[in-house]
Order: sequence, then C-alpha cells, then structure tokens
Amino acid sequence: MRTPLYTLVLFLLFYACGKEDEENYHKFTQDDYAYIPTVYKEEGKVRNYINQHNDTIKIRSGSYRLEKKFYNALANIWTHGNSGPSHYYDYLEVKIGFTDFKPTRYMSIVIFKNQSSLTFQNNIPGGGKLCWGSINQWAMPEDKQYLTELSINTTTYKDVMAFASEPKNQDDKGCYYLIADTVTPDKVYYSLKYGIIGFDDTKNNLSYRLKE
Repeated sequence: MRTPLYTLVLFLLFYACGKEDEENYHKFTQDDYAYIPTVYKEEGKVRNYINQHNDTIKIRSGSYRLEKKFYNALANIWTHGNSGPSHYYDYLEVKIGFTDFKPTRYMSIVIFKNQSSLTFQNNIPGGGKLCWGSINQWAMPEDKQYLTELSINTTTYKDVMAFASEPKNQDDKGCYYLIADTVTPDKVYYSLKYGIIGFDDTKNNLSYRLKE
C-alpha cells in the first residue's frame, strides 16, 4: 500500500518540529533540582519557626506550579531589545503563606531555566512608608560565591542566601521585612533546596529557626 505524499510530508514536518522543540527546550535537569525547593510541593503543609523564647511563627505551603513556557525572540526585540533564538523553558512558581498575618500574606518564589543556568526571584513581604516591596534576584551557578552556611541543631545548610533589609524605625520610613503582624526581621535565611529556614530580628535580639 502506497502512502500518500501529503501524509509523508506532514509526518516529516511533525518529526522535525518535535526535534527542534527538544533542541530548543531549556529543561530542569536532575542537577538543577539541588537548587529547587521541592519541600514546598505538599500544599497546605505548615512549617514552624521557633525563637529562643519558644514563640512560633508558621509558614504554609501554597501552590507549586511547573510550566513549559515559550520565549519569543522577535517579540522581545521590540519590547526589551533582547536578541537570541526563540526557545521553550521550564518555569516554576511557588507560593507560600505567612499565616501569622490577618489576612494571610503570600510570598512567591520563581525559578526559570536559561541555557546554562537558573534564575531565581522571591518577594519577601515588606513594610514601610517608602517601601514598594522587596524583590531578590540571583542566578546559579553564577552567584555561588554569595552562598553561606547556617547550622540549625544538628543540620548544616550549605546553600543559604542571606537577605538583609533595613530595620523598622520610629517614623516607619524604612523598607523592612514583615514575617508576621508582630515580627519585623532584618535578615532572612533562604536555602536553595529547603526554602526559608530562619530569620533574625536583631533589634529585639530574636532568632527564629525552622523546626523540622
């Protein structure tokens, strides 16, 4: 039985497009997952952070959404002046909730794949009359030199980004972090693999750490 010519052409086009899609798809690899906080996958799970006075702050896992997105090089030339080939890439958005606010405040963690690295963004809730929000952005492996270690009980986290803000002042004109209605830390410790593992309110000499 002879295969019609148009069927053969369609098959070849489908095969070629599929192959090109895979070649131009920046996908998370197994090595990348060393930098991705999969601990937030379980929606609704609550993690406790306890200070030296046994006061507890709770953070709840929200949504965990992985998407395959498309970077359109032509569109970005006109909007951002960017060049480079069009491609698909993995894009992960994680949301966690700070439940000690009424109502709950949320923080998003965004991770997306470039050709040879990962780009990260997070937005820790903030306050202050002159503060428009606090967005942290970094890349791996380019920014490995900024990683530090933090030990909590018997566990040492070696992949920690320490984000510092201004402390809250009397006239409320700074730009400070907010973790709860009553807690305004000036430092947040974020493990690439395990997410937020602690925060400090140095003005009031308080240190909150994750209790697993």
